[in-house]
This record gives sequence, structure tokens and C-alpha cells, in this order.
Amino acid sequence: MAPLAPKRRKAAPSPSPPLSEASSDSGSDSDLNLHDNSDPEDGFFPAGSAANDGDQDFSDSDEESDHEEESDHEEEDDGELGELEEEYRTLQANQQSILQTLKQHRDDDVSRGQAVKNQKALWDKTLEMRFLLQKAFTTSNKLPKDPTKSRFCSHDKEIEQAYVDLLDSSKQTLGSMLELQEALLERNQAAKGVKDALPNSTGENDEWLQMQKVQTR
Repeated sequence: MAPLAPKRRKAAPSPSPPLSEASSDSGSDSDLNLHDNSDPEDGFFPAGSAANDGDQDFSDSDEESDHEEESDHEEEDDGELGELEEEYRTLQANQQSILQTLKQHRDDDVSRGQAVKNQKALWDKTLEMRFLLQKAFTTSNKLPKDPTKSRFCSHDKEIEQAYVDLLDSSKQTLGSMLELQEALLERNQAAKGVKDALPNSTGENDEWLQMQKVQTR
């Protein structure tokens, strides 16, 4: 006879957990489920938003620094432009002053040149007149003097009249020369303050006395 197989025992049912523990576990599970209801991708947004905020802050700071640099460059450009304008005005004023000085010197040079030209022309005319009068002066020195002159004049009326005419012509010539010399002395600033050294007198020798006064100046 075949042996009998041993009988298997039924597993005893596991005791159910207490109600309080079950409720607490269910509560914790529900809490976990509530927290887990959010989208899993939401966990990446806070980090991304923080990065975006950081980038925005950096961009704002870069823009502010760029604005500050641009303002600094503009101020430097304005300062350099102001200095250049001031230097240009100074150079222009100096140029105007130099041109005015050169113009004044040119006018002075023209005046001096004209004065020298006039003096040279006057000197040439005076020298020419001196050559023309040389013969008359030489002849006048040969005329007879007193008492010989009186004898000639009393002997012939024509000689006396010729002598008078010669004397009048000589006086007119001498008067013209003295007027010219007086005009030249009036233009000479150095000779204006010189006083006459000879006293005034009247008589037939007044012309010679006047010439002596002119020569002493």
C-alpha cells in the first residue's frame, strides 16, 4: 500500500492593522497624493525663472553701465569740443590782431615812403634852384658898395633905377626862399620849440636879419 502524502496547513491570515494606523497611513498617502498632484514639470520652472531673473538683472546692469559709459564719452566729447572752440576763438583773435598790426605797419610804411619821396623831390628842386641862383649870387657880389654905389646912382638916373629894380627883385626872391624855409621848419617838430636868439629890429637890413634867425634854428 502506498504511503499517504502529508497534508498542507493553511496559512493563517495576517492580522489587519489597527484602525488608527490605517487611517494615519491613508492620511499620509493622501497627503503624498495631494502633493504629488502637481505637474512633475513644474519642478523645473522655479529654477528656470530664477535663471531668467538673473539674466535680466545682468542685462539691466550691462545696459546701465553702457549708458554710463556713453554719457561719460559724451561729456568728454563735449569738453574736448569746448576746448577746441575756445582755442579756435583764441587763434582767430590772434590772427585778427596780427592782421591789424600788419595793416597798421603797412600804412605807416606807406606814409614814411611817401614822406621820403616828397623830401627827395623837394631836395632835388632846391638843389636845382641853388644852381640857378649861383650865377646871380656871384654877379651880385661884384656890384659896387658905398660910397662907390652912391656915386654911380647920383651920376646916372638909369643906373639908380636899375639898381632899385635889382634890389626889389632880390628881396622878392629872398622872401620866397624864407617862406619856403619857414614852412619846412613848421613841419619839423624838433625846431618848433626853439626860440629866436636874435632880437627884432627894423631897417633896410631886416631881410638879412630874418635869414640869420632862420639859420640859427
